[in-house]
Amino acid sequence: MKSASVRLLGYLLAIAPLSAHAEPAATPNGEAETLKSDASGSDQEVDQLHIPGYDGTRVGASAIEFEFAPEIASHNPLGSNSRTSTSTSTSLTFITTQPLSDRLEVEFDAGPSMLLEHGDIAESSLAASLELRTHQSSSGFAGFARYELAHDMDSFFGSSLATDQTLTGGLRYGANVGAGSIGVELAPRWVNSNHNTDDYLAAELFIDAFYPVMNDGIGLIGEVSIDRRWYLNNGSAAPGKRRDWRFEGFAGIDIANLLAPPPGRFNPLHALGVGVLWLEVDSNLDSADRSAFKVLPAITLRADL
Repeated sequence: MKSASVRLLGYLLAIAPLSAHAEPAATPNGEAETLKSDASGSDQEVDQLHIPGYDGTRVGASAIEFEFAPEIASHNPLGSNSRTSTSTSTSLTFITTQPLSDRLEVEFDAGPSMLLEHGDIAESSLAASLELRTHQSSSGFAGFARYELAHDMDSFFGSSLATDQTLTGGLRYGANVGAGSIGVELAPRWVNSNHNTDDYLAAELFIDAFYPVMNDGIGLIGEVSIDRRWYLNNGSAAPGKRRDWRFEGFAGIDIANLLAPPPGRFNPLHALGVGVLWLEVDSNLDSADRSAFKVLPAITLRADL
């Protein structure tokens, strides 16, 4: 499950909390003035709401993102087992969002990623996903369904480690709260791996809050994720089927807007932030229990095509 954990942490720490909020901006959630447009080109009714999964890519546009997220500390830094980590997650992703109708759009993401440890490439991955979703509605609700295919390899795209298929669907909601915003996602998913012991069903509740300070120059970010997993097959040494509760909390800041150039000039810096993550895994199998505290900076560069 190492590769799955890497992708999950990468998503929560590098992509979701940072890139969702670092557009140049004038709106409370840090997004550009027109986040979404429908097939006719008119602005959506709630284009200022932050809804998880809407990363700022305009409908009908494409972008390339480079993300770099090293770990500064791992485990509880106050505990006797604290250590400095040299792990670094990096990825290059092509993103395109296209309208299908007045109410539907589709987003396609694809690209490689790598995990570096002690200066060497420990693991690499190729992944692609296709998400069908509704535009943000006047109530702030949006529905979505996503298919993802990921292939993990040893070292630099070497021997195969795992191939996973993930089906996810659910409901998202966003609302403005004063100068800030809050987003909620409730999503069940099914993961099918060529390693049978990694097959599972899950349901996740994800809550994300954002608040701008210093004239929108700094964004304060807070996230909470509660994930329940039901593994479908027994491990060779496991007494029964694995059942996990996963709790994650993230708090951080994004200062990309402080470094933004004057309006009209090209700005590749999409996000520049740092945050702390607390992760707790409570499983019915003692060997799967885990607790960690990490400090992670992250930088996202983005070029619109």
